[in-house]
This record gives sequence, C-alpha cells and structure tokens, in this order.
Amino acid sequence: MFDSIQIRSARSSDVSHLLDIEEYCWKLHLRASEETIVSRISRNPEGCFVAIQSCKIVGVLYTQNINGRESLEKVRFSNQESLHTNVKEGLTLQLMAIAVDTRNSTGNVGDDLREAAIAYAQKNNLKEIVAMTRCNRFFNHLYETESYVNVLENDDLERLYGSYVMTGRDPTLFFHLSGKAAIQKVIEKYRIEDVDNLGHAIMICYEIQPVKEVQIDSELVKGLAQKISDVLREWNILEPNLGDIKNTPLLTIIDSIDLMQLHTWLEGVLKIHLHPTYLFDYSTPLDIENSFTNITDANIELITNRDEFNDSFAIVGMACRYPGDVSSLH
Repeated sequence: MFDSIQIRSARSSDVSHLLDIEEYCWKLHLRASEETIVSRISRNPEGCFVAIQSCKIVGVLYTQNINGRESLEKVRFSNQESLHTNVKEGLTLQLMAIAVDTRNSTGNVGDDLREAAIAYAQKNNLKEIVAMTRCNRFFNHLYETESYVNVLENDDLERLYGSYVMTGRDPTLFFHLSGKAAIQKVIEKYRIEDVDNLGHAIMICYEIQPVKEVQIDSELVKGLAQKISDVLREWNILEPNLGDIKNTPLLTIIDSIDLMQLHTWLEGVLKIHLHPTYLFDYSTPLDIENSFTNITDANIELITNRDEFNDSFAIVGMACRYPGDVSSLH
C-alpha cells in the first residue's frame, strides 16, 4: 500500500530539500542553482508545487506565467525566467521543470504534481499549459537500434532526433502525452548545454478544460457515511459483529462486486454519475461523505458525467459470487 501523496505550494524553507532533488535527478550541467530556485518560488509561490510523502519532499514542479507560447521561441533556456508575468496578465502557464526523487517515493508523484498545475491554470483562467521538455533516452535508443560506430559517425543525427521525438516513445515525452499533451515542434538550440538532446528542446502543449460545475443537494449528502453503513447492513454483506465502519476502507470488509453495487447505489441516491475509480480514491464511508461536502479542484474530476470518459480501458480483474456451500460435493 502506497503512502498518500500531498501536494502544496513550495516555500523558501524547502530550498535545501529541493537542491538535494536537483542533485539526484539532473546531471551537473542541467541543475538549477540555489539562486534560481529561490527566485522561482519568490516570483510565483502559488504556482510552484512540492509533493510530500512519508513526511519527506519527494518531488517538485516549477511553473511561471507567460504571455503565450510564442514568447518561448524568442528566448533560450538561460533567459526563460525573464518571460514571467503577473498571473492576471499571462495567458499561458509554462511548466519549467519537474523532478521526482524516486529513492524516497512510490506511486504517481509526477502525475499528481501535473494535476496540481492544471488545477492552478483552471483556477486562474489560463488558456494553455506549455513546456519546453527533453528526451532522456535519445542516445540509448540509437545504441539499441544502430551499431555504436554508426552512431558516432552518423552525420544525420538531426533527422534521427526529429524522428525519435515524433514517435512519442521517450519516457519523458510519454509522461506528457499520457496527460493529454501534444507535441508542437522541436525548438533548435534552445538549451545548448543539453548535449544529450543536441542542444534542442521539444515544445509540448496541454489544452486547459474549463472546470465543471457540479451541484449536489446538501440534504442528500448529510449523514451519507451512516447511510452507506446502513445500506450495507441492509444488504446483509457485513459481518454481524462488525462495529462502526465509517473510517474503515470498504475493500477490507466487502468484495469488489459489492463495491460496484455500492457505486451504482451512490449514483442513484446523489443523482449524479461518478468516475469509475471513485470508490478507490475515496475508500471509507467518511471519505465519501467529505468528498461531496467539500468539492474542490482536486476531486471535481471524480464527480462528473460518465459520457465524458473517452479513454481506452482494460479489464485487469474480475469478481464473481458462487452459490452457497461451494466447498461441498452436494
């Protein structure tokens, strides 16, 4: 079981931990200096995020507000900080750098940091999110597909780099593409010191979807944790001697087929459609009640219309209930 991940805005007191993450995640010539990190946080404290797990800072995402993606093509990495503008004036959120300390983290830390940035962009009515990202396995890919000598002697590296980028198979690019970003173009010589990318960067862009409005009758939510407990007992699927279950993870006391039944029951009671993973994200009756009492940017995506779920999916497990006394020959 993964420890939960908390996301909050970065603080000046985090800098020593963030320098440690820089040292772990980046080669020396790609690391941000202490001065740069302090400047990013002081300029845009609400838009720089840290991930905390097991009381440790395990990830960071730096952003800044800029006046459109076109402005990024007029600068280079070394002076991109100059593009920062007031959030009320900026139209675009730039993801400047994301780093995760995989030594001390489990779960999808990068995904959670990105979702925090998306929520920030939605809150501030920004129109898009862009990043000047990089590949981290370009030369590894060449060595796996060409002979070592051919790679060193190849005078067509630019073409090979462009082709590799457009496959979207690089792990860093795939991280963005899996979050529904789109590759825009390769920006040549954007970061000269990044020799592993021939000095280039890849512009990617996320479109910002407007925040959905969700209206739920407060009377239906009131006492929902107790209602869940009552209905599960009414269905005779709880152990008779089980006490108060308001803070008990449901999958520890009912099976997955009962969880599906509860999911359908909740949709009928609250008159809404829930995300298919809702009861995995809010696993106790009290968590469920609180999620509807305090609807935020963090949980709004889980309380939405099922018609909007267009992603591909796979069945990775099934549950079934056998007739009684299946262990008997009779």
